[in-house]
Amino acid sequence: MTITEYLNLVLKSQKLSDDQKVQLSDNRDQVESLLRDKFADTPLIKFAGSKAKGTMIRENYDIDIACYFPEECDISLKDLYDDVCDKLLEKYNVEKKTSALRIRIPSNDGAIDSHIDVVPGKFSDSENKDAFLYLRTGEKERLKTNIKVHIDHIIKSGLKKEIKLAKLWNIKNNLNVKTFVLELLVVEVLKSSSEKDIGGRMTQFWKKLKDYINDIVIEDPANPTGNDLSDIFNEQIKSTLSLIAGNTLKTINSQGWEAIFGNINTLQEQIELNKEKILLEDFSHRKNLISKGIKLNLNKNYWAKVSASLYFGLPTHKIMNRRFLNVFLRNSFLPKFHWLKYKVDTNVNVPCDIFWQVVNTGDEARTATGLRGEIFKGERERWERSEYKGKHWIEAFIVVNNECIAKSGPFFVVF
Repeated sequence: MTITEYLNLVLKSQKLSDDQKVQLSDNRDQVESLLRDKFADTPLIKFAGSKAKGTMIRENYDIDIACYFPEECDISLKDLYDDVCDKLLEKYNVEKKTSALRIRIPSNDGAIDSHIDVVPGKFSDSENKDAFLYLRTGEKERLKTNIKVHIDHIIKSGLKKEIKLAKLWNIKNNLNVKTFVLELLVVEVLKSSSEKDIGGRMTQFWKKLKDYINDIVIEDPANPTGNDLSDIFNEQIKSTLSLIAGNTLKTINSQGWEAIFGNINTLQEQIELNKEKILLEDFSHRKNLISKGIKLNLNKNYWAKVSASLYFGLPTHKIMNRRFLNVFLRNSFLPKFHWLKYKVDTNVNVPCDIFWQVVNTGDEARTATGLRGEIFKGERERWERSEYKGKHWIEAFIVVNNECIAKSGPFFVVF
């Protein structure tokens, strides 16, 4: 196996599973739902950070969610920060960071718990490009930023693979270097690289960190002169990066690349485990809606929420003969061979159609050809049965004039 083949294997092993991808989307939907009804000036809520840049890795897939208010919002940045925090505290444990509000998310698969950083801000003009964030610490009280500029800076560099490997290297060596700094370093060091393969570029990256760390200058592309990065790229961090980069090069020379990123067999085992899962893209609601002639056109003023109840009854029992047991929440563990009643509520008050998507996963469903995933028209209530062991989900879509203007987000259960 060549070095390039090995590093591509490493990257493949770091792809998120379908469950992890959908859980990210679900977490975002829950945060958005919580914040939507709080504010008269409805904020724009969207993925930022590595999720938006395409540099997320399985080893650590914490997410950033921007919560930006329109320019005409007359609330101060500090009050917006505090108001968003108060709302999140209704459901989550929240830690106040410099400009973000950190929510801890327990892991569902035994991995290290992750977190969501919700970043409140306010757009600086009506074009919704530049935005200001509140700063809790330091001399300045606000910071100017631009999500699109940050995303474009990474995507246009063509160095997403190298950034992912650098992030994995950062984690495995417990460097605790900010991801933003690491991304900027990779782009700055390798933007003019003549190396033709990924192994050569990574080696060049570490050599530059080892020998020329003090000559490397990084700037925030969204505000090069206004945002000082010296606190997160200081002398101590530079010294640590130089030292570990040198040790990495020595290790590669003496023990090979597997000593840095892992044994080939272990990586292949992880990839095989992921292969057993269903690819989320196979059940893309966007593609399925389009196949029905429905355009996805979500309106921030509308919402849809699914609630669920558990019933006991035989497969042949009619609705009136099923016995109510209890209400259950997302990510509940439920017994097999029971009835599940889902109900969708929405604030859409005009005539609308209800569409549902039900996805089963796991070997039992696969063997019984019961994976499903199609989108179909239904009513406000939907009955399902817990037949197959595994993790499954259901999602509701509100359609008006062949446009989906609201969706519930996936509602997960495990049988």
